[in-house]
Amino acid sequence: MQNWTYLVYLFFSKRKLIFTFLVIGLCGLLGYYASKIKLEEDITRFVPRDKNTASINSILENLKSKDKLVIHLTSTLGDNTEKLVETADSVYSALQTLPKESYSDITYKISDNTMQSVYDIFYNNLPFFLSDKDYSRISNLISADSIQYTLRKDYEALLSPSGMVLGKFIKRDPLNIVPLALKKMESIKLDENFETHDGAIVTKDHKHLLMFITPAFASNETGKNKPLIDFVKNTSKKLSTNEITIEPFGACMVSLGNAEQLRKDTTLTTTITIICIALLIGLYFKNVLPIVFIFLPVVFGMTFSLAMLFLFKGVVSAIAVAAGAAVLGVAINYSLHFFTHYKHTRDVKETISDLTVPMLIGCTTTVGAFFGLVFTKSEALHDFGQFAAFSLIGALLFSIFVLPQLLKFSFRNKAIETEHKETFLDKLVSYRLDKNKIVVVSSLVITIALCFFASNVGFETDMNKMSFMDEETRLAEKHLDEVNNFAARSVYVFATGKTTEEAMQLNEFVYKKLVSLKQAEQIKK
Repeated sequence: MQNWTYLVYLFFSKRKLIFTFLVIGLCGLLGYYASKIKLEEDITRFVPRDKNTASINSILENLKSKDKLVIHLTSTLGDNTEKLVETADSVYSALQTLPKESYSDITYKISDNTMQSVYDIFYNNLPFFLSDKDYSRISNLISADSIQYTLRKDYEALLSPSGMVLGKFIKRDPLNIVPLALKKMESIKLDENFETHDGAIVTKDHKHLLMFITPAFASNETGKNKPLIDFVKNTSKKLSTNEITIEPFGACMVSLGNAEQLRKDTTLTTTITIICIALLIGLYFKNVLPIVFIFLPVVFGMTFSLAMLFLFKGVVSAIAVAAGAAVLGVAINYSLHFFTHYKHTRDVKETISDLTVPMLIGCTTTVGAFFGLVFTKSEALHDFGQFAAFSLIGALLFSIFVLPQLLKFSFRNKAIETEHKETFLDKLVSYRLDKNKIVVVSSLVITIALCFFASNVGFETDMNKMSFMDEETRLAEKHLDEVNNFAARSVYVFATGKTTEEAMQLNEFVYKKLVSLKQAEQIKK
């Protein structure tokens, strides 16, 4: 193998112009494909997925309610409904200036059209919502005495100020049969702590008011949701007073916070790593060019990896790519080996001959380990393994075929050093720890001692702790949870089947089971 790679080196060393164009062209092509990849900043991609969770994930991904942005208004002076509604009106007016393409709906007050639509659904499909007990009650409602009593009440309602609103309902249902079905709505309420005041959704103590915004984009499309979230946050701060505090919260805010923090952390850690490695290499080589050339395979490897992922997948987890930056230290070893070896030998052929096979073997085992992650059930781990593996492959290919052409330009003095001056780093890395009995015995004792504590390691089971939230967002979640804690603890049950009828039958079976659990006081609703 080393002979073949050396022949490639000799071929291109005599055709430097062709070699330069080929490398630049290849880098340009890979860079183009790498720039096309879509980064998905979704923390749930770390959650294992299988056939059992595929349908649930599909339902959740299409459940628009999970993407809603909640604006929570709180009265700091107790019952102050009028001030809450007044402030909410200001917020709603400000939201109307938003570009229409940034949101699909703003729910502030429940309009008459909404109530009419709900009523029409129950009116047009009444038999589906009635139970055997309801038919027993209907038989009583159609008795002569009941009809006379109900019509008298209808007449009194028509003469009252509310008759203008109730009239259309009374004409369609004079015996009040539809309300029997409408009561079924109470069983699907998420929380009994809310009511309406002039159409606005407020708590029963009149200290809190909720508004809802449905973003036009999914919560994981953080770049597209950022203008909306920034506007809502700025408006909330601007309109908050000593009497009324306004706090927005939602999945899209958490996703944006994760994405921004991820970018900051990745930039910071990568920058620190590069600076430390550059300083270390600079101290060793005492030359700028080796520092630049040593980092080239890493950059090429990551570009190569993103290009491959685009061609094979198109979408990759941004979190996995950020975590994959940890391979920087592994990938840089390939080029570092070349330059370190060449510094002492000053012979390209010997350097290629000595390092090609060992580097190929080492790369194969490492890449194989990373590709092994594709057998896990977590999509993010798949992305991490593939990104790391392709990065190492690209770095190795660049080190074997491109770096040999750059070795001679790395050192000013091309003559072989007759006397090598040993530096502090040389002394440090050449020290044989395995010959130090104190180090060996201490390592053995510490290892045995740590074995007793290894079984006590616990694993984090709270998925919420995997997600980053700044203090402002965390407080907004806490305050909203205090108002609507039951909804936060709700469990959603989905019934699926090959046909709608099969799904409805399964849903009815589950419902009866849940009713029995409620009667046993194991669930609240």
